Amino acid sequence: MTPGQVMLSVIAGVSVQALLAVALGIPSGVWVYGLIFREVAEREMGADPLLYTRPEWWWLALLVPASLAVAAVAGALPARRATVVAPAELLRYE
Repeated sequence: MTPGQVMLSVIAGVSVQALLAVALGIPSGVWVYGLIFREVAEREMGADPLLYTRPEWWWLALLVPASLAVAAVAGALPARRATVVAPAELLRYE
């Protein structure tokens, strides 16, 4: 593998993990926020249930490219370090 292919492979793997995290994290985060709001604000503090609003869909949609960009930048340093060593040498030690 060429150094460019190694770097692309690492960044692609990181991006797939970021997509999975967003796909699972956003819906579960909205759900947990609703549960916590109902438990704490309504029951403990007597807040009006109409105060709870879900985030706008476009804010949630902005999280996808933002998380992919952060993951790509965070994966670039390990990917760059991975290009220094030949893949055959790394596989020899496994």
